[in-house]
Amino acid sequence: MLTAALLMCAMHAAECRTLDASHIASAIDDATDAPELRAVLVVYSYHESHWTVRPRAESWDARTGIARGPLQLWGEAGMLPLRDQCRAWLHNVQASSLAAVDSSPSRAYRRAAEARALLGE
Repeated sequence: MLTAALLMCAMHAAECRTLDASHIASAIDDATDAPELRAVLVVYSYHESHWTVRPRAESWDARTGIARGPLQLWGEAGMLPLRDQCRAWLHNVQASSLAAVDSSPSRAYRRAAEARALLGE
């Protein structure tokens, strides 16, 4: 089975070994069994937080306290347990699209391609 931890280590061998990365990987695995969705969650959580449970606020929405957690979810969803944050993010994507959830459609396209590459596609 292709786990989030394996995908993380394939993406960045050094950064996948932190305690936060381990917690995020477990949450991703609990949130979905689909390798494609796991890969997208791994890529997004890396780019949004470098696999940090409580990332340093860098973007305007994080600095104002709107976006929280490894996936930088807005509002209450960013304060849910990690597994539920992953599920909420997937729900948002499935309810609209990856391009709609990301503020940049071109960035969403690049990140989706990065997730596909992790899977060897």
